[in-house]
Amino acid sequence: MSLFPRHSRETGELCYGFGDIWISGVSVGRGVHPDWRDRDSVLFLGADEPGLYVAFRTRNWQPERLSREPFSLLACGNGRYAVWHATSGIKTNDGEIYPDGFVPAMNADGALAFLANPTSPEQTLYLIAGDNRIVIDDGASLFSPSLSRQGLVWTKLMDGRFTTYGWRASVGTVQGLQASWSPEFDPVVVDTPDGPWILGHDDAQRLFLYPWGRTLGIVVEQGVTYNPDAIWLNGGFHVAWTDAINRIVQRFVPYNALRRDLSVPTAAPPPIVAPMPRRLFFGPFFGSGAEPGNCFHYKIEANVGVFRFADGRAFATYIEGGDVEIIRTRLL
Repeated sequence: MSLFPRHSRETGELCYGFGDIWISGVSVGRGVHPDWRDRDSVLFLGADEPGLYVAFRTRNWQPERLSREPFSLLACGNGRYAVWHATSGIKTNDGEIYPDGFVPAMNADGALAFLANPTSPEQTLYLIAGDNRIVIDDGASLFSPSLSRQGLVWTKLMDGRFTTYGWRASVGTVQGLQASWSPEFDPVVVDTPDGPWILGHDDAQRLFLYPWGRTLGIVVEQGVTYNPDAIWLNGGFHVAWTDAINRIVQRFVPYNALRRDLSVPTAAPPPIVAPMPRRLFFGPFFGSGAEPGNCFHYKIEANVGVFRFADGRAFATYIEGGDVEIIRTRLL
């Protein structure tokens, strides 16, 4: 399970939560998927009461409901936001609607990218520029877009292997950015004064940072690091993730930290068992046949009972049989 930490791009403060939302150390109520709309407000999705909520710094982060629609995904930036619902697609607060869109990503300027075609084995990745939808990548299973001012990165399933790809306006073409020798997934692009870096993790259970297009990087952690986030602030990287026992871990990584070649294989650590008993829902349709906030899109990382998805996607919308125990999962 992940608590989905997200840093404020302006102040470095942290919000997180999956069930109970915390903003800068203040518990603000029940919800999921918090994100910073700007330096003084955080949006999140309701857990017990469906809807979209906002919490303001000036009110000690006490929330109010903006909408009663049971949205399932959220992305924010520069006072703007985009939300996703299985039946209506992506909507933005300024009136843009993309019925075929899901998994939105926004940068600090409020620019929007998203995946389209959630029910197809192949997705399209779009970047919105004015009134234009620019096709960045398509023709493959795509996951986890991350957009910054300096670049756009995502995971692509190619020949049964998860790899990292990216696009920069200054280059204009898609680039393979895989740094690790092991399958790499769920990248986060981080703006720095020297150009974009990528926060990634791999099947060798390493969390690492590396400059765009390089393999020489910094290993931040070895072990379970669910849904990490990072920003550049005060001369280094502020990194946060959820560990194997559902705790938030924060770390400052200086720019001059020891670097190593991530493409050189290392011995894999023993498996880390992180039991997470709960009823799970699978598939691209969050909210399909279940309460909003209780439906998650997981990819199984290990054989668990009969649940094995060789291509990395889970197509079933409901797993019967009550509680199941997942050994290791990755939230997409």
